[in-house]
Amino acid sequence: MHNNTIKCLLIDDDADDQEVFKMAVASLDLAVEVATADGGSQAFEILNRTDLPDCIFLDLNMPLMNGREFLKKIKNIDRLKEIPVLIYSTSTDARDKTDMIFLGAAQFIIKPNSVNDLILILKKELGKVNAMK
Repeated sequence: MHNNTIKCLLIDDDADDQEVFKMAVASLDLAVEVATADGGSQAFEILNRTDLPDCIFLDLNMPLMNGREFLKKIKNIDRLKEIPVLIYSTSTDARDKTDMIFLGAAQFIIKPNSVNDLILILKKELGKVNAMK
């Protein structure tokens, strides 16, 4: 039987942002499992011990290993490089967006100010992921 549940990994060092993301996902009319990691190192631990996610939402500004470093690393690992990585950041810098797309990000999402806006964004982006499954 085909599993229609979308598995996504959220990599974000902000616990509040993780909670808001999970709340927004829970309100969608899609079956979505969200795993969270506080940073790149923890994300690699998760990716090495569990089934691969259908997509990764990646914050840019994190201590130790930032989003840019994580994206570069994941795109150089054969078993991980095909996972769509969606940058999920407060950055509004056009250079960040250009750089991340150049490095292989599937999308660049600026964190919205409202949960309703986030729900709309996630509905669209997770709908795309679901269509690719």
